[in-house]
Amino acid sequence: VVLVLGCTECWSSLIPVRSDGLTLFGLGVHTADGVAVTVLPALSRVPGSAHLLFTSSDHKVHALQVRIVAGLRAAAEDNYLLLSTTIHLGTHDHPRGIPQVKLGLGLNHTHLKLDLWDMQSGNHVSVVTDSWPSTSGGVIQRSALPLLWKYENLWSNVQHPGFSLIKAHKFLNLVATNWTLNTEAESFPRDEKSGEVAPFYTGSKCWPAGYMMLRYLEHHMENMAPAQVIELGSGTGAVGLAIGLLGRGHAVTLTDLPVNLNLIRTNLEHNPAVDQERVRIEPLDWTQPVPLEIASTSWQFVLFADCVFWLHLFDPLIRTLKQLVSETTIVFFSMTHRFDRTKIFLSKLSKFFEIKAVATDQFTFPHTDLYQATLLNNQHGYTLEL
Repeated sequence: VVLVLGCTECWSSLIPVRSDGLTLFGLGVHTADGVAVTVLPALSRVPGSAHLLFTSSDHKVHALQVRIVAGLRAAAEDNYLLLSTTIHLGTHDHPRGIPQVKLGLGLNHTHLKLDLWDMQSGNHVSVVTDSWPSTSGGVIQRSALPLLWKYENLWSNVQHPGFSLIKAHKFLNLVATNWTLNTEAESFPRDEKSGEVAPFYTGSKCWPAGYMMLRYLEHHMENMAPAQVIELGSGTGAVGLAIGLLGRGHAVTLTDLPVNLNLIRTNLEHNPAVDQERVRIEPLDWTQPVPLEIASTSWQFVLFADCVFWLHLFDPLIRTLKQLVSETTIVFFSMTHRFDRTKIFLSKLSKFFEIKAVATDQFTFPHTDLYQATLLNNQHGYTLEL
């Protein structure tokens, strides 16, 4: 394999790009032995292009299927299929091991272009795409590309670099944490009192429910008038910071337990495009009275994503919600259904809020839903009995 990097005129893709103009993913060719041979490595400059010479895996092949994948792993099937095409090699009996096809790949911020040339027959195939195929798990848009290695395997240990906000043309950077997901339950750090997975562990990851909410709000708050928004259990801060990145004047307050706030602050520092004056980071423990400054604010939106996990916190969470909302406040919450816990929570919440499921056909995940809730009549100010 011969790799020649170039800087010729090229096309592009909506692959997430860091603020310094470097890609977060590598692009490569899916080879016959299941390896993704890199064409454009991660941290390539955008726009950028590269060329590769390759041969067939067998003798006397008259057509080659070429699959371009993106991701962070060498195993092609663990990466995301961007496009696939076939080039016919004419009537020559090509021997294996002799370079016979030249591949050119180019990208910038809107398209991806693939060129293939048969070096003997002169046949040329060119493909340009600005949309991504669906994965086997369901339809997923090109804006979901940053999640590609987690979509099929939600337990992936690969660092999550962030999200590309398509409408805002900005990238939300997220910082790696010291905690990696592990399917061995006994290896999870656990709370000494409850025995549940420790909040600082769950709060250090981007979960599918949060991603679903992020994508929905990105498309529905982009054209809204400036609003006061508070997020509960912010974790990494991905949802709240994404709203801050929209640049529409929304004032966002991100809250979590004190142990989780440093991660949110770090992620805020890594996103200079966020209006720092419009973002606040505050401690908020649902088991304690809501601080006066937070309780006295007129919130247009209250958000929480994948916070419905700890049974002993369901009532404190609902009590906190009731102290934050008015008759005009809209609550958005998302959750992955685990055991019967979400049914219990919805039953409790429905005593005080009208709950509606929100359609998210473009951004779906297994057993994960997004909801909208508003306070029922005559419920504001009622003290929740615990």
